[in-house]
Amino acid sequence: MFRAEALDRLVVASGAVPRDYLVLATSAIGRAQRRPNAQLVGVQEVNQAAGDAAASKIQELEEDMASNAGSADATLGTLKAVRTFCLKDRGFTYFLVAFRDREDHPASYTLLTYLMDVRLLHLVDAGVSDAHSAGHRSEAFMLDLSQYSGARLKQKVRVPDFAAGHFVSRETHGSGPTKIARTTRELISMLRGAPTLDLQTLTAAVSGTTSAPI
Repeated sequence: MFRAEALDRLVVASGAVPRDYLVLATSAIGRAQRRPNAQLVGVQEVNQAAGDAAASKIQELEEDMASNAGSADATLGTLKAVRTFCLKDRGFTYFLVAFRDREDHPASYTLLTYLMDVRLLHLVDAGVSDAHSAGHRSEAFMLDLSQYSGARLKQKVRVPDFAAGHFVSRETHGSGPTKIARTTRELISMLRGAPTLDLQTLTAAVSGTTSAPI
């Protein structure tokens, strides 16, 4: 029922969570059934299914504002801040957060965990070592596919992907090299090249001052 590349995209779209994989697969099948003369589910249907799921997640957050306005508002503000950092400032949809920064700014880090709870942000690796500083480690995160696929997709942004069982980093609509991680060491090397998010930039979201609609 699925093209091979669509199954690979489902891994990225679901953040490798089996339940989300099945839910998105079902939604993608429904999308393909509405396409004239469709024979297999393609990447586009997976992207659209991810967008539908994200819209529902954001709607749930907005509805939660009635009972817990501060938390939901700050979470949406954090998502906006992270998207700006990734898509506009750095051109990467995956990034690092240093352990030391996490300890220094626990409130800001908590907001990132809220985004993980609603699966708008995914943890890729819980302990990426620093190639130049012994003992310094970071966590690697990636934006949910829905936040940069489809109409949101910008040119020359480095995004994570999954192909033939390997993690891949590629540049959208650009000439940058595609990097394939065939081993754990190669994956760590790939993640080390991601920009580091300074949790201080989320301070405004913590105080609830960046609550504009996304």
